[in-house]
Amino acid sequence: MFIIFGFGRLTFKRYGYRDLGPCPRCGQARPAELMKVTTWFTLFFIPVIPYRFEYVLACAGCGYAVKISKVDFEAMTGGASHGSVGSLGEGPKVELSDELKYAGKTPTQIQYLKYMEEREKRNNE
Repeated sequence: MFIIFGFGRLTFKRYGYRDLGPCPRCGQARPAELMKVTTWFTLFFIPVIPYRFEYVLACAGCGYAVKISKVDFEAMTGGASHGSVGSLGEGPKVELSDELKYAGKTPTQIQYLKYMEEREKRNNE
């Protein structure tokens, strides 16, 4: 008798699109799709036990994905635990962590972006 098992089957639960500004890779201001990626242990090719969860924002244009923390994910979904396809800008407005905001940027680019944000903040006061 053979028991066939495996690791690494992925499933994606989509939580709609968020407008978060320019993509770190392509630089275009396109919406990002919020997803929860689950990795499963399988038995006879049937997903049985989830053993890893990752939270991802994927650019709608180029497909570049950035992992985010569970805290950021819950803030963007409002703590929702079910998947739903939403419209652009759905969900509460949140302040992104620096790790996510500056993903894929060089130290020089990060310094410039922080300078521009501070300048914009002073102009709006």
